[in-house]
Amino acid sequence: MKTGGNGNKPEPPYNPQQPPENSSWKLIDTNTSNWISNNEFPSNKNKWYIMFAILENESLLDLRLIKFKNDDINKPQSLDDKSNFIFLNNKKYWFSWLYRWDGTNEPETPTVDKDTSKITNWKE
Repeated sequence: MKTGGNGNKPEPPYNPQQPPENSSWKLIDTNTSNWISNNEFPSNKNKWYIMFAILENESLLDLRLIKFKNDDINKPQSLDDKSNFIFLNNKKYWFSWLYRWDGTNEPETPTVDKDTSKITNWKE
């Protein structure tokens, strides 16, 4: 993850990357709490997801891309339009961007540049 001006504060990615055109990866709009009430996970059974997330009580420097299947989710929650978290395998993850795989079979995990936190290869 890129650091801020003084070299020790992380600079989080503020704008989600759009997947390539005609990609099987779909960006889920989590900027409103509607994504939960719209039943994103229950209505998309057996789907794979990736998210930029950190475990509860970790620093932004520990931000990582995590791939999971919606069956692994204990409970998604949103405190407000900008504070989303998921209990995944009984661990609480705060996340910023969420993508759903609409392709067939398990996808490869995209490649992320560790310095910029940008996806460099979506691995379609």
